[in-house]
Amino acid sequence: LSGATLPMYLSLRLLPVKFICVACMVSSGVLVGREGPMIHLACLVGNGLIRLPVFRNIRKNGTLTRYILASCAGLGPAA
Repeated sequence: LSGATLPMYLSLRLLPVKFICVACMVSSGVLVGREGPMIHLACLVGNGLIRLPVFRNIRKNGTLTRYILASCAGLGPAA
């Protein structure tokens, strides 16, 4: 969101891996925190939804893309 470009940070390939790893770590009692991984998972899902053809106009506009990702980041701890 701050303008830094991190390749593959919000790729859909990362979603199942992150979901399984966080579920295993939290259920085993490892202290990974709950909000950080949930924020990342919510941003992964939001970024995946933006890539659908229905949301083509939002994807082309960088400001709207950042708004969607910011709202997903707020949704992560709420989930």
